[in-house]
Amino acid sequence: MKFGIIGGGFGFDCHLEALKNIKGVKIIGITDSGSGKLLKKISNPQIYSNSVDHLISLNPNVITIATPPRYHSDLISKIAQKNINILCEKPFCISTLEGLNSTLLVEKFKLANCINFQYRFEPGIQFLKSKINDQSIDEIRSVDVKWLTSRRRDPKSLWTWRNDNLQGGGVKNAFLVHIIDLIQWLLMSEINTIGKSKSQIIIPFRMDSDANKIPVTAEDLIKVDFIIKNNIKVRCKVSNCHSSSHGMRIIINGKKGKLIYEHKPPFRACDQSVFIEHDDKRILLFNANDAIPIKFKDTRTYSLRELYKSFIYSIEEGIHNSEVPSFKLGYRIKKILEKID
Repeated sequence: MKFGIIGGGFGFDCHLEALKNIKGVKIIGITDSGSGKLLKKISNPQIYSNSVDHLISLNPNVITIATPPRYHSDLISKIAQKNINILCEKPFCISTLEGLNSTLLVEKFKLANCINFQYRFEPGIQFLKSKINDQSIDEIRSVDVKWLTSRRRDPKSLWTWRNDNLQGGGVKNAFLVHIIDLIQWLLMSEINTIGKSKSQIIIPFRMDSDANKIPVTAEDLIKVDFIIKNNIKVRCKVSNCHSSSHGMRIIINGKKGKLIYEHKPPFRACDQSVFIEHDDKRILLFNANDAIPIKFKDTRTYSLRELYKSFIYSIEEGIHNSEVPSFKLGYRIKKILEKID
């Protein structure tokens, strides 16, 4: 299957690496904004395309869109009209209207489509879901999710589009979007109520690459509560400017115990585990070091590969795979995000 990639950042760092590790995949082109910076990074310059139009002209089976969300709608429109299947990064488009129009467009052309909610393919998350499904924890009462890193805590870290609310930046769009997908998928229930929320810009200004002082308009921290089926409350706290890096932790609180997923820095396979806790006794149930091949230094590359494999299978077999997160799901989650103050 032939793939093209749009995006010289995450598209090059993770999507390209994930696809290179799938048998039967041929990467026929990758392009960026046209700056030429990507060309300097690619070991095989023959796959570099100098424009999106050139990439489309190569007629790949799938094009991956790994750009800021403000470009999604126009790119989806251009690609869909050439009858090419699409995998798109999250958050899906810059608005719910664009997300809806993009969803209707791929459905009109009957194209396979996928949003990169890759964390549901992390082995620890998959194991956590299996424990929830077999009722290893009884009578779920609440869920606590914390995703706290210090990667952007340094005020000297340069300004990027992710610091701009108008371009779809902020931890709500970068991290909380994954949490919403995980909670709904893990518990097989859509969020029906948004409770109290609070967002904060911790570092109000950053310097750009030209040493200009630029205001930060997208949040560095967000706290929000959700309610799902059976009146289960989900409490979330997310920040990439935390004082210290704790990683991601999901705690499923039952009547008599807890299921705990955690992935700690430096985020290797061995740092990803699932525990069960009863009467203050914690028992290790799973560690991802046993599931992820050693060649995957970054677990995101492994989980992204697994998502791609599911997506490719659905294309080859011509079937709808409910495990593949679709544009329609991306649109529904975008609606939830826009309702959060």
